[in-house]
Amino acid sequence: MERRSDVRMPCHLKALVLSYGCQFQGWISDCSWNGLRLQLSEDLTLAKREEFVLSCERFGVLHAELIWRQDETIGARIRNWRTAAVSSRLAPYLNGA
Repeated sequence: MERRSDVRMPCHLKALVLSYGCQFQGWISDCSWNGLRLQLSEDLTLAKREEFVLSCERFGVLHAELIWRQDETIGARIRNWRTAAVSSRLAPYLNGA
């Protein structure tokens, strides 16, 4: 059962996860206004509700919070999606541009 209230947009965007001075590679597989699903390519230990920074060429720098994890896939809430810099980058993508 789908728990998100926002529509997910499939994508395949390379991303860099930054946590405690370490960098990890990953791929954003889908996103919405409030969150994203990230496929990790390296072993990264994050606790539930732990915050991290995600850098993606398409969306810039996102501040995120881990909501769930299943193997190498994580679901994260975007904490700064309402800021002008982030929302202006997300809007065209999520609105089908």
